[in-house]
Amino acid sequence: MSEKLMFGRTNFISVYADQGGAIWAGTYGEGVYRINPNNLEYKLFNNDDGLEDNNVISISGSKDLVWFSTLGGGVFMLQHR
Repeated sequence: MSEKLMFGRTNFISVYADQGGAIWAGTYGEGVYRINPNNLEYKLFNNDDGLEDNNVISISGSKDLVWFSTLGGGVFMLQHR
């Protein structure tokens, strides 16, 4: 995935597919990417968006909520559409 999206040496450590088909990919040190698998557009969520820690070790969700477990910042919840 890193090569196809040109992420370079990004270390992905968790992944989740939500009900809408988006792929959420947690990283070690950069935060979490929401990726549209149809056109490969992506958005990065990190400390600037309220994530307490940019090491996202686990991702899960339900309906329009996505939960991220981080290495040192606890749990973060994001409501998406």
